[in-house]
Amino acid sequence: MFSNKIILLLSSSPVTLRFFQSFERDMEDYTVKVAQTLEKAQDLLSRVKFDVIVIDAKSPFIDLKASLEAINQDPDYTFTAILMISEGLKKAFIRQMLQLGVTDFLAEPFEVHECQIRIEMAIQTEANKKKMQNLHPEKFLPKAEINAPMPQVKKTSSCLIEALKRSKQNKSPLALLCVHIEGHVLEVEKILTSEMRRHDTLIRKSEQKILVILENTSFRASGFIAENLLEVLESRCNDQTKIGIGGSFLEKTFLEKKVLEIALSIEKESIEKAQEALAKGSVVISKLHF
Repeated sequence: MFSNKIILLLSSSPVTLRFFQSFERDMEDYTVKVAQTLEKAQDLLSRVKFDVIVIDAKSPFIDLKASLEAINQDPDYTFTAILMISEGLKKAFIRQMLQLGVTDFLAEPFEVHECQIRIEMAIQTEANKKKMQNLHPEKFLPKAEINAPMPQVKKTSSCLIEALKRSKQNKSPLALLCVHIEGHVLEVEKILTSEMRRHDTLIRKSEQKILVILENTSFRASGFIAENLLEVLESRCNDQTKIGIGGSFLEKTFLEKKVLEIALSIEKESIEKAQEALAKGSVVISKLHF
């Protein structure tokens, strides 16, 4: 399914370059082409159709924002998997990269098989996004339209059931976050919608709890998103307000099990993890298997 894939690597790091040379040698189904500058990357993008783009955030000669914007402006790469090597990045920067279209993140030290799995998951995530756009074009905006208005907050958990049905059909990962607030955060829904991606969905569960559905999102990216939300919300409240974000992550929801039963299970797990997180003022996300 993932054979003969071409990777564009934007990096000037000797360590990263050596790893991907060995990756190409060990994994026969992948070809790696290297660009150490944005100009070289643009030249390669115009001549070769890449399946995956890996950008090294530590490379001093690569403008990350300009690189992502250049990729986003090319309609041939709307649904191309983009991974960023992200060790040691600040949360606010990671949030910006997600908003600019990064699919997932790679952390050092590298390991060949983990890297292969993340690349394959990223490819599948973008393929599922493309399928979702074809089925529901009114609910999706390409990466380039990152400044478009965010979706309205939903008030019914039927959205979760529909998201699980899509996840089950597409065999794609899904995460459900629960934002639990004891106290007051001014315009909390407005804050959350401004921080989320276009295809994410918010559900007002109660006065204290808001659920966030993250479709086609890896476990690592879900954690980044939850930590970013916590950081933003904490910056908008007083010292008496307590906030915790819990979540449950489903890597595969396509096994033989009723969708309603899965929805009840992950909602219950997310709320329980949010209660646990509230006591710590942190983020707690668990992996579930059905």
